[in-house]
Amino acid sequence: MPVIHVIASDKMKPTIDFILVYEPQNAHCAETIETILNTDCVNQLFLIAGNSDAAQDAQAVTTQNAKRCSVLQTDNVNGTKFLRLIAPKLEAKFTLFYLSSHDLKLGYRAIERLLQTAGYHADNFADNDPNSALMLYSDRYDSNGLHPTIDYQTGSLRDDFDFGSLQLIRTSAIRHFLNNGRSPRYRFAGLYALRLFISSKGEIVHLREPLYSEIETDLRVSGQKQFDYVNPRNKEVQQEMERACTEHLKQIGAWLAPDELNELPADTTVYPVEASVIIPVRNRARTICDAVNSALSQQADFTFNVIVIDNHSTDGTAEALLQYAQNEQVKVLCPTRHDLGIGGCWDYAVRSEYCGRFAIQLDSDDLYAAPDTLERIVAAFQQQHAAMVIGSYRMVDFDLNTLPPGLIAHTEWTAENGRNNALRINGLGAPRAFCTGILRQIGFPNTSYGEDYALGLCFSRYFRIGRIYDELYLCRRWEGNSDAALSIESQNRNNAYKDALRTMEVQARQALVKRRGFNIDSLTVSATNDPTVSRITVSVSGTEKELQQLILQTERLEVTRQVFVLNESTALERELLLLKVMANVANRAELREIAGIYKAKIIDLSPDSMVFELTGRPEKIDAFLKLMSDYQILEQCRTGVTALERGGMHQHMQKPAQEVREAQFPLPGTRCR
Repeated sequence: MPVIHVIASDKMKPTIDFILVYEPQNAHCAETIETILNTDCVNQLFLIAGNSDAAQDAQAVTTQNAKRCSVLQTDNVNGTKFLRLIAPKLEAKFTLFYLSSHDLKLGYRAIERLLQTAGYHADNFADNDPNSALMLYSDRYDSNGLHPTIDYQTGSLRDDFDFGSLQLIRTSAIRHFLNNGRSPRYRFAGLYALRLFISSKGEIVHLREPLYSEIETDLRVSGQKQFDYVNPRNKEVQQEMERACTEHLKQIGAWLAPDELNELPADTTVYPVEASVIIPVRNRARTICDAVNSALSQQADFTFNVIVIDNHSTDGTAEALLQYAQNEQVKVLCPTRHDLGIGGCWDYAVRSEYCGRFAIQLDSDDLYAAPDTLERIVAAFQQQHAAMVIGSYRMVDFDLNTLPPGLIAHTEWTAENGRNNALRINGLGAPRAFCTGILRQIGFPNTSYGEDYALGLCFSRYFRIGRIYDELYLCRRWEGNSDAALSIESQNRNNAYKDALRTMEVQARQALVKRRGFNIDSLTVSATNDPTVSRITVSVSGTEKELQQLILQTERLEVTRQVFVLNESTALERELLLLKVMANVANRAELREIAGIYKAKIIDLSPDSMVFELTGRPEKIDAFLKLMSDYQILEQCRTGVTALERGGMHQHMQKPAQEVREAQFPLPGTRCR
């Protein structure tokens, strides 16, 4: 956490530029503007108007405060276009964003408190201070009272992470993001890409204090908001978010190539059936029989059973399940433990003697969409060579009427990037099915939330996940759902857990990438015609995958301007060899003859040795050394390859260089000196 400095004076130097969406209809808009402009630490205020009418209305405010207040018009504050519009106008050390159309009311000394927490002191603040935060956010009040937020983690990759609408960002971080040479232009994902960039460079700090109030206009309960992120109407937005997240994962070394997958291990286990439908249940007397009957109605050309794990129900669920007591196809298991969550019940069923080769999910209040669901899932395992298969589901009410957003197919998952995109979204789909042998090795976490997502992340790290984008499953939403109307505290707890899962997964993938080594044959560093730039030439032996890995890891370095691969057919490669060989009267003539053939220079001649200097392509150096191996080599030194391309200025040299500042942002855990 950043060091909290003591503020020596009540009056701060102007250190904040404030960006505020101007909404004249908001009741507190005029009051908020006055509060901002009367705060000593505010340098200037930018009012962002969404249309010409709002801009004209805002001009009346700026007339009285022309020196400190400006109006900018844009219809989109989420893109990089907006950031590029505002960045040249920023003068202060920090920029405070409030980009919501909701009414804002600042709390007592809210801005001063944000600055204090950021590690600012008027006398000694430095942009490259690793103890100073790059971004801060806080709790807030809304129409329901206190609205706490959660701490940001490495795995907080969701584009819908709740920072609240008031966010303090170091201005130099904004400029660095826009000028780093790697920032694509985004229409929707600009702010998302900015905070991902910031998270890779320094601290994003959560201040657990309510510093402002805003009126919440989305009054839907949690169960109604839960699937907004997969709404098909937002497909273009989601595609941009995925691009931004993919770029971030590459920069932090957590991106996995689509084809770097393990082969499925051979499974010689003798299973009682080919597939098992797993139904954990607790207190679902109203729906459990619907679920079991849905499973039993499946038509397949292989054997299957239904395993119900009754987790100590008290509402009549156990009594309802008695009707299946004589049905050999239904196995009702009652664990003796009382500490099992949904994941623990799943694990209990999977490790039982009744579990088949494939374990297929069915929640106790849901239904399969058609009688061929199991057959299609098992076929997907075989056809796609997958360790896990995920289908698509339709949201319905208790009477099976479709609810928004309808079919949820998770089409954002692709063969090219699905396993990476899994780190951005909050769920992977349903129904979920697993190869039992692999599942028994990994095991379910014993939780009642996110247990399936944890497995999806782990499976995607190593194995292929098969997808079925047709409707297989009916997800019933009703008042009895455990997530129908969660409190903000429960939502935060769930989100923090999934962020923690993603954090562990990012770290695991970074370690996996690092372990996949590549062979560097040589590395040379040389001066260039630009005294501020050095050129590093790396000679690599390996596959195309390994080459791409090296490029990605090199691009992550702050001091890297450009990385490019030289074309073998047009590259001029040279290497210097210094070779000392044992020599005497008998072999000197032979050594001179070999040197003459290869045009090697004799740069030292002693009574008992000769030193040769040879410049050429690596193949020439290798051939020379092979001949010299018949003699006693005393010492040798090779510089490694350095190279240039033939012809004039090439395309890679014409690209705009990444900005390299005197005060670089420190890598996490390091200090600038």
